[in-house]
Amino acid sequence: MKRDLSLMLRANRKANIPVIVGSAGTAGADVHVDRVLEIGREIVAEHHLTLRAAEIYAKQDKAYLRKLLHQNRILPLDPAPPISHNVFDSSSSRIVGMMGVAPLQETISEGLISFWWGDAVTRRCLPRFR
Repeated sequence: MKRDLSLMLRANRKANIPVIVGSAGTAGADVHVDRVLEIGREIVAEHHLTLRAAEIYAKQDKAYLRKLLHQNRILPLDPAPPISHNVFDSSSSRIVGMMGVAPLQETISEGLISFWWGDAVTRRCLPRFR
């Protein structure tokens, strides 16, 4: 991963285009965002670059998700099975939410050049929020 990030960060300086690291290069949990950003900072130091980065986290609070489910604001996408509170109870300690492009568009408009974010619009068959 470090080699690929190094190539991307150095190339983005020459091309003057954003570097976008979706799903934080791994599973997209907050801890992964932090780790990949740490690797990016190592690369920047090694190559005497500067880094203007935005971290966009996607971790979801289980209590909040239960509340949304109770309000019928979380629905399965067809053909996924119904969702119950047990889904949140049996999930790992980290639930990562899917997000659209709005956070990315906002950071681009701020002129940041590198983006390290959790899960984006890359997953299928997940619940949708109303």
